Amino acid sequence: MLGDSLNKIIIDVQKKKIKFVSKKGVFIFNCEIGEKGYSSLGKGKEDDKKTPIGNFNIKFIRKPLEGEFSVFTLEGNPKKNLGPIFICLDCKYEGKLRGIGIHGSEDNKLKPTDGCIRMYNHDLNFIKNIIKKGIPVIIN
Repeated sequence: MLGDSLNKIIIDVQKKKIKFVSKKGVFIFNCEIGEKGYSSLGKGKEDDKKTPIGNFNIKFIRKPLEGEFSVFTLEGNPKKNLGPIFICLDCKYEGKLRGIGIHGSEDNKLKPTDGCIRMYNHDLNFIKNIIKKGIPVIIN
């Protein structure tokens, strides 16, 4: 297991791979990105449905509350099923948080997103206990 030594997360949008780099090794998983590709212009515009390129940090982590199912949605948006965890990045456009993050899905399939990075639920469950606020995330 990774332990408490996670140093950074690197996402390669061309190869659709996500790396979790720790002192104990590098763990690589398949992922999917925004349905319209990726934004080569930096953080990207709100609602452009592209995965932003750049250096970010984990802003917050949303895990299911006690009594919730193992997959959940963000309040007010029932069509956005996020799997077992949502890892929000500090990606902003015009000072407003874009809601870009790393998450799974209800059906556990790697399908395009609206700019987020989607992983298989079992891979998210493998890493969810070592994800912490502030960890650097590099998307290139």
